[in-house]
Amino acid sequence: MTTSLSFASTTPRLKSHHHHSIIFSPNYNGKLNRIRCNGERPTSNSSSPKQESEPENALLKVAWYSSELLGIAASFFRSPSNSSTEASEKDIKLDKDVSGAIDRAVVVETIKEDFQKSYFVTGSLTLEAYEENCEFADPAGSFKGLQRFKRNCTNFGLLIEKSNMKLTKWEDFEDKGIGHWRFSCVMSFPWKPILSATGYTEYYFNEQSGRVCRHVEHWNVPKMALLKQLLKPSQGFMILMYFFETYLDLRQHAALKLPSLPKTLEGVISQEKFEKSRAYSLDKSYFNFVHEFVTILLESAILFYAMLPWFWKKSGSFLVLVGLDEENEIFHTLAFLAGVMIWSQITDLPFSLYSTFVIEARHGFNKQTTWMFFRDLFKGICLSILLGPPIVSAIILIVQKGGPYLAIYLWAFMFVLSLVMMTLYPVLIAPLFNKFTPLPEGELREKIEKLAYSLKFPLKKLFVVDGSTRSSHSNAYMYGFFKNKRIVLYDTLIQQCKNDEEIVAVIAHELGHWKLNHTMYSFIAVQVCSNCFLAY
Repeated sequence: MTTSLSFASTTPRLKSHHHHSIIFSPNYNGKLNRIRCNGERPTSNSSSPKQESEPENALLKVAWYSSELLGIAASFFRSPSNSSTEASEKDIKLDKDVSGAIDRAVVVETIKEDFQKSYFVTGSLTLEAYEENCEFADPAGSFKGLQRFKRNCTNFGLLIEKSNMKLTKWEDFEDKGIGHWRFSCVMSFPWKPILSATGYTEYYFNEQSGRVCRHVEHWNVPKMALLKQLLKPSQGFMILMYFFETYLDLRQHAALKLPSLPKTLEGVISQEKFEKSRAYSLDKSYFNFVHEFVTILLESAILFYAMLPWFWKKSGSFLVLVGLDEENEIFHTLAFLAGVMIWSQITDLPFSLYSTFVIEARHGFNKQTTWMFFRDLFKGICLSILLGPPIVSAIILIVQKGGPYLAIYLWAFMFVLSLVMMTLYPVLIAPLFNKFTPLPEGELREKIEKLAYSLKFPLKKLFVVDGSTRSSHSNAYMYGFFKNKRIVLYDTLIQQCKNDEEIVAVIAHELGHWKLNHTMYSFIAVQVCSNCFLAY
């Protein structure tokens, strides 16, 4: 029997069981032009925490740079407050001597005034007090550029509903000053998370100009504490799983980049075939890095901004607009799911097109036309429209009338539904996308039947599917219940194998799964997990 079904297009797509991420590596350069900017940590008696010596956590770096991207995105939809805008537009000039240098005391007083304006989150800082190529560093990394720092602070401020920043202490040293501060804010996300922290900033001064040439932040909180304050448990779990799976895929990606043929494959495949397979796998890996990174950003945004509740409300308004009752749970749910399906198709379409017509085509696997691609997509949508409403309606009725045994009723319904769909899919649905023809009589058929008989596999029918109309990938699979088993061969498998023995070997692999009950175990595991999910 089959273990998974899909009514979507059968267009070949690159799909990984793991997620991927793009890790941003800040260009850190601790050595600046002026030796005065190479200061060590302060020898102050203040209770500053010891700086960690291990490499910065990659998770924090990704989160920090993702927040920078989120702030940039927010800047397109919201404008800074009038006060911060006026402050940022005000060009404050500081007194200079004949050489153009600014007295250090003047710069220090300016920094203290900027703290009163919460410059960390408003971007309202006095530009004259800093070198244009000033280095800005924090626990996540560092970069150079005054304008970038100002822009980041301003954009981050757009994500904050209200904030409070106070300079609690100032210390002067020969080449720098240290400002100790306390900070708290309420984020403008729907669940209103509160961030709070204490820390200090080191301001290194250029010996000649008197301006700040290095701005180093130290936060007196564990690296992950701020993320924990920001995230809900569900969001935190989702992101944690993303990074864990990304870690696994990064290791796999590193293995794919190894240029030498594994010893176990020497003499089995040629170096040329190995290089082609390696190039294809690397392309898929790079693609999935981007795909899964964009996906996690979209999913995070949906949770952060409570887009699903908003969409539920809008779907109710749509029902009223077309003259239906928004209080009807079935209609309301169907309208909501229809919108979600449209959103999913729109966001996933560019990746499907790139996967099929760029990556698959680049390596000679894609055989389908644009017309065939969109035709399959249309068929998948039509099937969802046809089969979705009765299934969703049945689930809602069970929820409404299930009572204390709701979980059992839901599981029983889903169990029966999965059996029905596994029966109907190969007979009614799969033929809508591909043509299935009986395998002609001959030596190949006899060898497959002999193999099935030796394993006591109840083979009833043998089919060949026209997989070559869409892809040059080859495959074989089996399906069916009890004594009514069927085997399907891709025509590409028959074309690409050197002889019948290779084809029979592929079939033997599939029958091995049946003989060892792998498919049954997988089906049972899915049912157990589904039952646990519904119960808890």
